Amino acid sequence: MAYCLDDPPEIFRGEPFTDRKSKFQAYCAVCNNVQDVCLFRDTLLDEPKIGEATHNILAWITPEDSGYDDDGETHAGIQILQMLETNGAKNVAVMVSRWFGGVLLHGDRFRDITGAAMKVLRDNNLIPDKNAKGSTDAASEEKNEGKKGKRKK
Repeated sequence: MAYCLDDPPEIFRGEPFTDRKSKFQAYCAVCNNVQDVCLFRDTLLDEPKIGEATHNILAWITPEDSGYDDDGETHAGIQILQMLETNGAKNVAVMVSRWFGGVLLHGDRFRDITGAAMKVLRDNNLIPDKNAKGSTDAASEEKNEGKKGKRKK
C-alpha cells in the first residue's frame, strides 16, 4: 500500500494481450527519482487486479539510480532494463504484469514482456522512436540509401 503523501506520477497503460493463456499488460510513467518509482509501483500494486498478478516485473532509469525487480520471473527485469538502456530511455519506470495461464512459455515470455514494455513506452513517447523521420538512425539510413550499388569511375 502507498503511504507517501506525494502524488504518484501519471501512469500510462498498455493494451493487455494474451499468449497461450498467459495475460500480459504493461504500464509506464515518467519518474525523476527513486521515490517516483516507488509511488508508481505502489499505486499499481494497490489495484487488486494488478496486485493479484503472478509477476509484476519492474525496471527503471532515473538520474540517481537504475534497477529492476523480477518479482519471481527470473531474468525478466534485467531484460527490460537492458532494453531501456539500449533505447536511450531516461527518467522512466515500466512495469509488466503477467497472469500465468498454465502453459509454460519458456523464452517466449521474455519476448512478450520486453515487447509489451517497449510498446507502452513508444506509444507514450517515453523512448525515442528510432524509425521516426528525423531520428539519427533513420536520417543516416536515408542519407546512405542512394549510395547503394554505385561505383566510382
